[in-house]
Amino acid sequence: MTISTRLTPDPRLNGLVRTYQLRRTDFSDTGTRIPLPARPDLTLDFYFTRSTVIEERLTGFRDVPPVAVVIGPQTYRRVDVLVSGRIDVFSVEFEPTGLHALFGMAMPEVIDVAFSAENLFGPALARELYERLAAESTLTKRARIMEAQLLNRVKARPRDPIAAAAAMLRSTSGGTLVDQLATSSGFSPRQFSRLFKERVGMPPKTYARVLRLNAAIAAKAANPSMSWAEIAQESGYFDQAHLDKDFLDLADANPTAFIRGL
Repeated sequence: MTISTRLTPDPRLNGLVRTYQLRRTDFSDTGTRIPLPARPDLTLDFYFTRSTVIEERLTGFRDVPPVAVVIGPQTYRRVDVLVSGRIDVFSVEFEPTGLHALFGMAMPEVIDVAFSAENLFGPALARELYERLAAESTLTKRARIMEAQLLNRVKARPRDPIAAAAAMLRSTSGGTLVDQLATSSGFSPRQFSRLFKERVGMPPKTYARVLRLNAAIAAKAANPSMSWAEIAQESGYFDQAHLDKDFLDLADANPTAFIRGL
């Protein structure tokens, strides 16, 4: 049985936090491999069971993630996740510039890595948060505990044109021209690219490319009967060859092989 529920954050966290999520799933004892391609998501995950193993794609090295871990956006298929038995995960999904705004993180350091939540909160508070979250079983109660911590960090913020640009790219699955976003931001193209990388972690064109790939994966998963040529057209690729190249670069597999792995 799989349970996956989401909760919208307090309006005061608009532009900072996208959603809270609770995932509970029972996998077979033999385990399941989940391929993780390049993806734009920026999450803070709390694992309340120890049934997840991370396998590095290049070396095959396996490790158990910390019980509370920040997972930055990924620009290639760096790891696969191996899961077995029961999982219980509470996640905070941040907006593209949310971690930078709330914690002052240098976002290029977050790209293609995962690190302990102790780096955000400090060891004592991270441990206290984990114990309080583990003591609750519902998404609502877990979200309120986390939200209280995040709201303490909210400051009166002026409009951030970089956050607006990242949001536009997400809403169009990477389909908005970066040059148009730079013009709308009021920055020069060079300033826009520098600030975008500083606050989101990767250059805007790379971010758009990752978003487009994830849109193609989602479209195929939702409509298995669609051909890859149709998926390419719907997802904003020039043609199927363009889609094939992005899959090889960002998911380390051709489209058919990758979807079969899912």
